[in-house]
Amino acid sequence: MRVYMALGWQYLREHRLATLVWLAVTALMSYVVASTAPAVADEQLLRAFLRNLPSQVRSLFGDYLQYRNGVDYYLSYKWLQIVPLLAGIFGALEAVAVIARDIDRRTADFTLALPVRRSTVLLARFAAVAVNLALFYLVTLVALWAELWQLGLPGSVARYGALFAGQYFVSLAFASLAVLLSLVSRSYGAAVRASELVVIAAYVADLANRVAGGPTALSRIVLFGWVGTREVVGEGSFPWGAMLLGLALSAILLRLSVRVLQRKQIPA
Repeated sequence: MRVYMALGWQYLREHRLATLVWLAVTALMSYVVASTAPAVADEQLLRAFLRNLPSQVRSLFGDYLQYRNGVDYYLSYKWLQIVPLLAGIFGALEAVAVIARDIDRRTADFTLALPVRRSTVLLARFAAVAVNLALFYLVTLVALWAELWQLGLPGSVARYGALFAGQYFVSLAFASLAVLLSLVSRSYGAAVRASELVVIAAYVADLANRVAGGPTALSRIVLFGWVGTREVVGEGSFPWGAMLLGLALSAILLRLSVRVLQRKQIPA
């Protein structure tokens, strides 16, 4: 356990600057979006806001009467729907660097020469990625809550937390896939591009399918469809399915990554 903690802590320290930048930008964006929520706090203002939205967007988020208040609907449209894309990109960037960046810098032979198993290095570093992802969602939630509280606006913060819990495990699955891609790609740069492309393509496919009113199964195939703002924030359902599936996929993908790493020839 001490070895895992030491390796994980080392990885957190190496990535602390990039992580802090991501967290600061995300917190600022959450704060700014929440600060504009008074524009729809009144029901008449909300109706005027909805009239300006395309019908496809309105169908994406459902009837605003399904939501506890106009603030929940507004934040779902303006921000909560975008958070999983940003988290997926952030998690993939962090995960790709677990081993591939050392290989690209030609320092992997030194790292993997430590008196610990390769699997220990990979899993400890991925645990650090999981911690950073959790911080990403936590900071986003706290920033939203703080600004809504300051403005005295109603907001279903508990439901935002439930939404982020489901999205967290989906992001974790994409991060696990990024680790695997980094081990089979030709270079670190190629792994970054492939991982980001997968996340963005999956998000766009889910969003396009929802807007077009396509089958739910298609959105679930790309994972993002397992947790939606309308279902969680609007209807109040808890995303157990997304959490369990994300956890299971992460375990499978990490197991595959460990096997690939154990057989991989690391250039000096």
